[in-house]
Amino acid sequence: MKAADLQLRSVQVRFLHPDGQEEQLPLEVAAEVAFENCGAIRRIPHRADQAHTPSTHWSSTTNRMIECESYLESVWMTMLDFDPEVTGFSGHAD
Repeated sequence: MKAADLQLRSVQVRFLHPDGQEEQLPLEVAAEVAFENCGAIRRIPHRADQAHTPSTHWSSTTNRMIECESYLESVWMTMLDFDPEVTGFSGHAD
């Protein structure tokens, strides 16, 4: 087994189910999870002196608000909304 394979097998994904229950799964099992319906563990900090621009983005693809940490992230979300092949997405800190 290659070292890269071993490293990937040790990756864990932590998230919140829509009902608020926290779960942690191995990466290969997490591929089955519909993350666009889940909440994120990390919250985006808001401070008056910060350099980035956190906001929320209305997604027509998922039909809900998604938190984004920067203007660039909101631009990527807009691009995903206009891609007809995209059926769902979420922010890394929803």
